[in-house]
Amino acid sequence: MTRDQLGGLVGKTASWVKGIETGRLKTPKLETILLIAELLRVRDLSELVGDQSGRVDLFAGPGHPRLAAVKAAIDAFPLTTQREAPPAAHLQARLVRAWSARHSAPNHREVIGELLPDLIRDAQLAVRQADTSSDRRAALAVLSEVYSLCQFFVAYQPDAALLWRVSERGLIAAQESEDAHASRSVR
Repeated sequence: MTRDQLGGLVGKTASWVKGIETGRLKTPKLETILLIAELLRVRDLSELVGDQSGRVDLFAGPGHPRLAAVKAAIDAFPLTTQREAPPAAHLQARLVRAWSARHSAPNHREVIGELLPDLIRDAQLAVRQADTSSDRRAALAVLSEVYSLCQFFVAYQPDAALLWRVSERGLIAAQESEDAHASRSVR
């Protein structure tokens, strides 16, 4: 990113950016530093301010309040159940509504966090209860899309291992579904 581009995004000039970089100007306020960190995708503020004595990780807070419920749904994979899985069309409709909320709701992480646990459990159940190979592949395609949506929720949460687990499960489900669309959605 050029100084002009960064300056424009911060509402400053290229010469202001150069003044900060060279130390000619004082360190900007915290809100400006955080904006610059976000724009440059810097995760460790010490890389911007130069002080290596105190590492400060961005996005390493306690996590979203619904993270525990989403994690429990991902980690739970009961082998037996008394419930019948919803039809694939029903799961797909719920998934479409969840994606719509992801793209339009101002509090999308809250909405997605509320929808994901049941959606994950139902999609996993549909895979386990599939009677034919074509039903299983269709259920796996839906499950891979559920995991793809889940990646958006889990991203920037303080559980990197969970994000990797979700990504891996989504990729495996997509590959086993043999659905080209599902395989593209998890990349």
